[in-house]
Amino acid sequence: MTRALEEFAAEISNAEWIDESTREKLLLKLKSLVLLMAHPDDGFDEDVLKAFYDDIKFDKNQY
Repeated sequence: MTRALEEFAAEISNAEWIDESTREKLLLKLKSLVLLMAHPDDGFDEDVLKAFYDDIKFDKNQY
């Protein structure tokens, strides 16, 4: 995700159609973003995952 934000900052910095005042505000806002990622505590529990996906049937001959 950090790389995506760096690329977005580069796009903002190089965009000719954005005036300097707006560019500064955009970059400031981008720097103020806080990245939060989470998953449920049981998200990697094999029994929980098996129960969740138990009703899904896969057939290699069907798409």
